[in-house]
Amino acid sequence: MKTEEVYPKSQIQKINEILADQQTEADNATRLAAEKKAIDEKYAAFIRLADSQFSSGDYLSSKSSYSDALSLKTEEVYPKSQIEKIDEILANQQTEAENASRLIAEKKALDQKYASIISLADSQFSSGDYQLSKTSYSDALSLKSEETYPKSQIEKIDGILASQKAEADNTARIDAEKKALDEKYASIIKLADSQFSSKEYQSSKTNYAEALSLKADEAYPKSQIQKINELLANQKTEAEEATRLAAQKKALNDKYAAIITLADSQFSSGDYQSSRNSYSDALEVKAKESYPKSQIQKIDDIFSDQKRLAEEEAKLALKKKGLDEKYNAFIALADSQFSSETYESARKNYSSAVQIKDDETYPKTQIEKIDEILQQLKARSDEEVRLVEALRVTEREYNSSIALADKYYAGKRWQSAINEYKKAQKVKPQEVYPTNQIEEIKLILIEIERLEEEKSTLQYQYKALIEEADQFFSREEYTSATGKYQGALDLKSKESYPKNQITRIKVILEKQALADRKQKEIDQKYGEELEKGEKFLKEEQFSVARHHFKAALSIKPKEEYPKEKLAEIAKRVEALKLSDQVALVNNPANFEKKLSIAKEREYASIIAKGDDSFKASHYTVAKVMYERALKLFDREYPKKKLKEIKKLIRDGKDSYLSEEYRKLVAHGDKELTKKNYSVSKFYYQKAKRLNSLEKYPDAQLDKIDELINSKKNQKREAEYKRAIDKADKAYDKGNYSVARFYYKKAKLLKSNESYPKERLKQIETNQNKK
Repeated sequence: MKTEEVYPKSQIQKINEILADQQTEADNATRLAAEKKAIDEKYAAFIRLADSQFSSGDYLSSKSSYSDALSLKTEEVYPKSQIEKIDEILANQQTEAENASRLIAEKKALDQKYASIISLADSQFSSGDYQLSKTSYSDALSLKSEETYPKSQIEKIDGILASQKAEADNTARIDAEKKALDEKYASIIKLADSQFSSKEYQSSKTNYAEALSLKADEAYPKSQIQKINELLANQKTEAEEATRLAAQKKALNDKYAAIITLADSQFSSGDYQSSRNSYSDALEVKAKESYPKSQIQKIDDIFSDQKRLAEEEAKLALKKKGLDEKYNAFIALADSQFSSETYESARKNYSSAVQIKDDETYPKTQIEKIDEILQQLKARSDEEVRLVEALRVTEREYNSSIALADKYYAGKRWQSAINEYKKAQKVKPQEVYPTNQIEEIKLILIEIERLEEEKSTLQYQYKALIEEADQFFSREEYTSATGKYQGALDLKSKESYPKNQITRIKVILEKQALADRKQKEIDQKYGEELEKGEKFLKEEQFSVARHHFKAALSIKPKEEYPKEKLAEIAKRVEALKLSDQVALVNNPANFEKKLSIAKEREYASIIAKGDDSFKASHYTVAKVMYERALKLFDREYPKKKLKEIKKLIRDGKDSYLSEEYRKLVAHGDKELTKKNYSVSKFYYQKAKRLNSLEKYPDAQLDKIDELINSKKNQKREAEYKRAIDKADKAYDKGNYSVARFYYKKAKLLKSNESYPKERLKQIETNQNKK
């Protein structure tokens, strides 16, 4: 009607704007409802996944899923209560595993102590020390009162002690009778000797004959009668004997001189142990000589000095190691503070390192760098103040707030940064930068909160593994400790403590292996000397045999067997000397016959003891008896019994090992089903140590590593996808600060991916254009 009128046009324009606003509000309401629905669905999906994982026993994955649900709806009570339940379950599992390990260790310690005491008691029993043996068996009974073996041994010992007492009483009676006979015999011999000295040969012969009627086996009266009958012949024999003794004395002097020459040569060349042995051999030839004794004392003093010097060197090395560790700790801390730009603290710790090692240049160089940086920072700060003062008041206030906010942002002082960005907004409301920065900080705070929750869970797992590893380490179960330290390192790869402990365990195991090799060499050398001693003893080369048994004793001074063999040699040499005297008037075959009978009796007694122990299933004692019998006579019966004992011991041991291995594998399988990977690895590693030929524990350990790595990769992939989604949404809205934050996070998660790098370059290009 009136096309030129402005009012209806303006009203139509207002109506169009109102309708557009209404449409926008409707679109926003629809969008908000859709976003809420998406959050609800995502929350429900996380809860379903978490409940499924909880039901299947995968508590760590379940806890992560409940945490993801809680990050969507922080006010929800259900995921919080489930997380508390999971923490309680994990703590209970840890406690159960520790209790099981403790009970196993206590039982093992009791069994070892009982076996050690029984072994000691058996050794004392075998060596005839019955009273001490009885005390040891009683100690074993106090540990395991239900065991029958120590009770039966105590009964045997009581019987033996009673028999020994009866034998002692009988011996005393016989000794009294023998003493009276000896006194009468000595009286007659004294009279006969007096008559012989005064050359009353007939009377002397009558009295020697009377003495011979008392002791028909005595050689002395017989030899005196022969002397009387052949006095002149004996004078000739005495002359020859004098010549022989002079030759023997010369040979002895020559032998002594040769040994001393050898010992002096060894001493001069520094071979002190061989030299000491040679001086000892010289003393055997001439026991009263002072020179070899003084040389042995010198050598012992040298050994003492060497030992003292070695101990002092070890102490110095230990002290140096402590200083090195302290220096390295200060340097590591200072380097970390330098990297994080905490320059004053870094300077302090570099100075502490210099006080420990004044000759090191590195900490001094770093201190110079820090001083230079602090001067530059101060100069830069002064320049910024001067430039800000030159600007207009409004620009100065805005730039000051932005600069301070950016500084807080760089120092990760988020709330202070938000406050300063808000001040900048008030000065210049039209500026987009402070608004974008505030939005980015809010997202960062959300992400920090999520990471802290994740870190606390990670810290709990890490701490639990470290505590368990330290317990294994203190019990010297180094393989188990290494597994736990490695598990902690998998969780926190930058931690130095588990790395240092793993290195320390490697050093300990290497030292143990070296000690084992040294002990093996000692045992081998000891065995070789015993074998040579036995060989020459069997051939009745007593001096050579004595040399080898002494060598064995010098290798293992506490061993009784070489001492017993040396005593046996001394007795046999003495018996041979006596047999030489008897040979003057008797047939020497008599001694050999008596010696053979005694050996047969001893052999029969030892075999009887071995058979008794074998019947009572005391195989260790039986083994010792049969081995002793073989040393007397090389016969088939003890060899046969030793083979039987070896088989019985091996079968019993294999049976126990097989059962123990089966139990460990079963425990490992059970814990793997529950997804308790750390506990499962512990049992498989223990089974592997018990039976290294079995491949199953290795396969299961590889499977666990794959599961853990797969789980980590899945989690990383999900975090990467979430970061990219958030970054893309912010990018599409033109909110580049927020987009840059999430693209950087995605790049850290997967450094080989090109997409976040390209997006960051595009953001930089877009901002430069503006």
